[in-house]
Amino acid sequence: MSEHPVKSLDHTLILVNDLSHAYEQYKALGFNVSPIGIQGKAKGSANHTIMLQDDYIELLGIVEPTPLNADRRAALAHHGEGLHGLAMRVSNAKEAVDDLAKRGVKTTIYNEFSRPVALPDGTIEPASFATLLFEPSQVPVGIAFMCEHKTPHLVWRDELTTHPNSAVGVLEVVAISDNTEADGQRYQRLFGFTTDPQPDGSVVLRPPAMGGTIRLLPSTQAHDNHPATNPGAGRYIRLRVAVRSLTDVTRCLEDSSVPYTRSERCIIVEPEYAAGVTVEFLPI
Repeated sequence: MSEHPVKSLDHTLILVNDLSHAYEQYKALGFNVSPIGIQGKAKGSANHTIMLQDDYIELLGIVEPTPLNADRRAALAHHGEGLHGLAMRVSNAKEAVDDLAKRGVKTTIYNEFSRPVALPDGTIEPASFATLLFEPSQVPVGIAFMCEHKTPHLVWRDELTTHPNSAVGVLEVVAISDNTEADGQRYQRLFGFTTDPQPDGSVVLRPPAMGGTIRLLPSTQAHDNHPATNPGAGRYIRLRVAVRSLTDVTRCLEDSSVPYTRSERCIIVEPEYAAGVTVEFLPI
């Protein structure tokens, strides 16, 4: 069989009720947050992105209810703000439909869209994308879809990929699971990632090459490991971000008066200061 169409984690999807507030919160964490992007009438949504070296974080809000954002609205209504989805990188979303079907993976809602991007020279160009949703019943946690970048040069731009907090990439996302082994196998089938069971009962899913990992944490450990986050299964509870310097992170947080906890290896910001997400900064 041919190589799996999913290459790596493309971006994480943080759904928010108030996009302007989320923008200010993530700026306060030391991120260089992009200007607002309007995703078109059919999608009925708008976003800010936090562009990293090879992936990114998306803050997405609903502008107008449409069929294409029904899953996002349902997730917000059921769980509230937070890290609700993963977008996986593919070279060709349309071709992925048949490729994944041969592997027994169902997909739905192929969509092409663009959003205007204002460039430093004052011109405006359309950043174009194609997305393909994994059939929701096959996804263990939250929302999962594929993203094809038709104009990556308009998204990953030098003026957006340097951050005061020295962030460079998504290191890991953490989800809670009632059955880490079974859910790990389901993710492996969807994404082509390898499963790596851990001594504590969690399962780490690793991409074939570089990129962020997915950690499935047993739901029985949710209170002990993540006391400040919603322990109910069905959503991602922690975003781990790789940074060059924890000193830079500390400076940004203290300059913005954002409370944080520091351990021997990381800095943690609680969900109320990060649009419902526990953000953990780790040095590389």
